[in-house]
Amino acid sequence: MKGNLRILFSIALALLVLETAAEERKELRMREFDPIDVGAEVHGSGWESLAGRFVRLEDSAEGLVRKPVWDLSRNSAGLSLVFRSNTRRLELSFDVFGWKGMNHMPATGVSGVDLFAYKPDGEELWCAAKFMPQFKEEYIEVPATGSQTATAQTSSTPSSAQTSSDPSSAKARTVRVTRVAYSFEQIDYEEGCEEYEWHLYLPLYNTVENFRMAVEEGCRLEWVPRDERQPIVVYGTSIAQGACATRPGMAWTNLVERELRYPVVNLGFSGNGKLEAELFALLDQIDAGVYIIDCLPNIKVTDNFEEKLEAGIKLLREHHSCPILVVDHSGHTNDRTNLSRCFPDELNRRQAALVKRLRKEGIKQLYYLTRNEIAWDKDSMVEGIHPNDRGMMQQAEAVCGKLRQIDRRCRELNLKSR
Repeated sequence: MKGNLRILFSIALALLVLETAAEERKELRMREFDPIDVGAEVHGSGWESLAGRFVRLEDSAEGLVRKPVWDLSRNSAGLSLVFRSNTRRLELSFDVFGWKGMNHMPATGVSGVDLFAYKPDGEELWCAAKFMPQFKEEYIEVPATGSQTATAQTSSTPSSAQTSSDPSSAKARTVRVTRVAYSFEQIDYEEGCEEYEWHLYLPLYNTVENFRMAVEEGCRLEWVPRDERQPIVVYGTSIAQGACATRPGMAWTNLVERELRYPVVNLGFSGNGKLEAELFALLDQIDAGVYIIDCLPNIKVTDNFEEKLEAGIKLLREHHSCPILVVDHSGHTNDRTNLSRCFPDELNRRQAALVKRLRKEGIKQLYYLTRNEIAWDKDSMVEGIHPNDRGMMQQAEAVCGKLRQIDRRCRELNLKSR
């Protein structure tokens, strides 16, 4: 009887402690700010000038690249904020200027964020939150150039002059904006850990504006500056951009960064990885540790892509001695039930033959990742085209394995697993 009473007393005491802690958290006073205004630097971009912006190409690229590429460069895929803190609560809010979610990709991947904590010993932890998107219609001031950067003012009925269809004279248009809010309401720290280093990955398929952040009043907060090591630069398609990961941290490029603890620049452009000279010229501007070229999913069998790829590789090799990794088309997981989906095999043969020839011609540090090494299976894709989280993990594992092989050969990257 006494034993049962002791158990009941212990349970009651534990519940009281939890309830008290919950009440304390409810009463936490929060400090809100714009991270950029208080010293945060955006990680993951290839240009130092973008350290204070949530975009992937400099303004000078507008007009040099095709409009679809430019528009996609406003998406924050691969970008992150990194900070050290002991806050017990974290709140975020921001606007996204596009679809909240897609038919084949959830809103948490398209428009959401992903928060990871790193303990002093390097162990990675994940933090869950309430994800609260809300539609609202706003009147957006759009410059005549069509830039995504805009000043928003709430308005339900803009005038006819404000919605002019003449692109040369239009000063504004009405768009649907999604205000996204995240609340990480209970953050606990393991024994011996006074604080964590936090990595906050931004949305994969949306443009982020009006970003606000709130931490516990009086907590420690230190912004981690951009990593100055030569990054892994990925040029690719929607798969590289992050389709169809359920969360930003599950995009294969971010998985590679998390696994290797090494900076990655995501220049994946959905439907627009076309091996264009203008994009290779931009890649050439980045002092990379490795270039990864993964564009075949956006190439047609009828395209003369070999000429473009060869020119791009030679341009990069002319100015950079770092490894260049060319990636196979990873195929379609329904190609045995729909034989018309087998065309990637021909693209892969042609690309592999080109890489082999360039090696023979003396192009150094040129590597290849095959479809067999990526090894997607029937459960790796959402709709037979884009990988799910399983497929993303398989691709990241294959890329990390290849990068470690390259590292063992050249010893220039010093890539280490955790």
